[in-house]
Amino acid sequence: MSKMGRELSTFILGNSFQIPLADESVHCAITEPRFWTLRPHTREYDDRHLGNELSANTYLQRFVEIMREVKRVLRRDGVLWLFMDDSYGGPIDRFPADREPTPQFVGNRLLIPQRLALALQDDDWIVRQILIWANTAVKLEYYPGWRVLENGELRRGSWRRTTAHKYIFMLTKQMQYWADSTKDDLTSVLYVSTQPYRLPPFEQEIPTEIITPLIEATCPEWCCPLCGQGWAPRVNSR
Repeated sequence: MSKMGRELSTFILGNSFQIPLADESVHCAITEPRFWTLRPHTREYDDRHLGNELSANTYLQRFVEIMREVKRVLRRDGVLWLFMDDSYGGPIDRFPADREPTPQFVGNRLLIPQRLALALQDDDWIVRQILIWANTAVKLEYYPGWRVLENGELRRGSWRRTTAHKYIFMLTKQMQYWADSTKDDLTSVLYVSTQPYRLPPFEQEIPTEIITPLIEATCPEWCCPLCGQGWAPRVNSR
């Protein structure tokens, strides 16, 4: 970030359910929320903190409410980039005694990103694009499958591959949104790695190499001082 960029930066601390910004005042928004059960505030399941809800449905409902507030502050020609990760149904001992999950839940891929995308579409968002962030520096997860031990005993297991990707949803309020295609020639798969083994896969920092092209492609560098419309770049025709 340049010296001028640092001088113009403003940090606002507030509640996601009541963002302290004016209506339609934001050109571009990027967020990576707390994923359900992956980044818990506490070890207990409750409905006080996003990501700690007792059920995935409650998490999705609350998240749709937050996105309504984002929609309020986002300009009609603005773009929202939403990072989202999935999780598996956890073991029974992670749940309160009065809410034991069904056997079909335990170990099941919950499809939180897909369910959230459908819920946002039902709430009048346009899911314009789905990007895949492929991280090649994740720590391998060891889930052995069936195998025969040295003593001849058959050990059963539930093998699966290590998860090495996240979803990035490009969401808009309308099809006529501001975008500069000269700033981003990437495909829908982004091969950018975090620092290997530094943090668990669900707590790794988002590299600036991912955020920078998203901002440059959908956040205008200059705007009209009267209406706030982003100025389009000059394109030399031949």
